[in-house]
Amino acid sequence: MLTSPFLFWGSKFLNDAVLVTFLLISSYLFFQIFISDEKIKKPILPILFGLFTGLSFLSRYNAPWIFPLFLAILIMKNKGFSFLKNKNLWISAAVSIITIVPWVIFNYVGYGALFGFLESCAEASVRWGVKSFSFYFKALIEDYFYFLPFVIFGFYVSYKLKAESSKKYFFPLWFLIIFIFASLTPAKDNRYLLIISPSIAVLSAFSFYYIKKKMKILFYVLFILLVASAAFTISALYKNAIHKNNSDEQKCFFSEMQFIKNSNADFVVTEHFSPVYYYTSKPNLRVDNYTTIREVINNKYKNKTILYFYVDGDWFNLLNETNSLKEINNCTKYHVFLFPN
Repeated sequence: MLTSPFLFWGSKFLNDAVLVTFLLISSYLFFQIFISDEKIKKPILPILFGLFTGLSFLSRYNAPWIFPLFLAILIMKNKGFSFLKNKNLWISAAVSIITIVPWVIFNYVGYGALFGFLESCAEASVRWGVKSFSFYFKALIEDYFYFLPFVIFGFYVSYKLKAESSKKYFFPLWFLIIFIFASLTPAKDNRYLLIISPSIAVLSAFSFYYIKKKMKILFYVLFILLVASAAFTISALYKNAIHKNNSDEQKCFFSEMQFIKNSNADFVVTEHFSPVYYYTSKPNLRVDNYTTIREVINNKYKNKTILYFYVDGDWFNLLNETNSLKEINNCTKYHVFLFPN
């Protein structure tokens, strides 16, 4: 059942599951380098830690939510800021910066500023809709209902562990810090909580281990119930996915993609960059507003065939700004328009 959100969001053209994978690798390397008692003599682990931390950021901009966790654990482990003298930390930081340099250059080229993405993110947050601080309390119940009692008990088990504070509080702090930062972010969606799932898994494992050690019969009863529930949940998700893949709406989407692919279009204007490019191999132009897009076309792509793929309800609706677009194909909520030359 803990994998259910991954099965659902992993089936989309979204990178949240990729972010969690990179963060898991990054967190494991962080633990090995800075928390375990092993002496790190070769720079390979700090280099890999820096690389996967950088890749995490490139996957999604909410990756930095985990940085306060790393900082808190380092302070806890070193009882202060002496970790700043650790050369492995600076090796990792340097590799992370090098990893994101191409992205920074892309920002400068695409947005005219080294961190131009910030303006785009702020705009997207407003368009997506600012949600209340309590949004993720409901999301936790919806996505991780079966595990919440074990997560709560896992906090107690972590507290009772005979280990250094930096080790036994790593996953409780992961849960709390990520949840707080996610709740403070204006734009919210259930998939953003995938980043919290590793802590849910480990805290639940702490609970199961404790229950197995103290109450074996209860452990086996819970294990059977969870396996049965997981089988039911995954089966329901699979059945729902099959139904959606055969729905008229899904068929319409693929028909529109096939239409664009077979057209003589040079570019496609859309906010659905990844799926459109994946299915059509047509280069995309960034959606902003009709005037800007028109200027770009006139200056750089004169006499090129440019299409506009629009889905009912898209944030950027160029149809509201002009009546010069000509609709050349549509199916249910999917529309293909032609830009005038």
